[in-house]
Amino acid sequence: TTVDIEEKGVRLRLTVVDTPGFGDAVDNRKCWQPIIEFINEKYDQYFRDESGLNRRNIEDHRVHCCLYFIDPTGHGLKPLDIEFMKQLHNLVNIIPVIAKADT
Repeated sequence: TTVDIEEKGVRLRLTVVDTPGFGDAVDNRKCWQPIIEFINEKYDQYFRDESGLNRRNIEDHRVHCCLYFIDPTGHGLKPLDIEFMKQLHNLVNIIPVIAKADT
């Protein structure tokens, strides 16, 4: 889902990418790898565009932030949550969000 936002003459395109089913597999080893590859692909594309001759109209599709929703059951972070954030913290800003308990 993509939304264009403008405030005081500054335009921003906000894209939200959902990852349904993350961590639901029987074997969750390296389940974050497709997400890391997606983020790296966007950075590589931006770098290629910046290195080209026509840099005037480059669209920025990089991932700048990860909203990481935490299960509100009160049992704390699962090992998968911690490992995922360790793997991603060098690539993007991570904002942990405790999900609503009634959702």
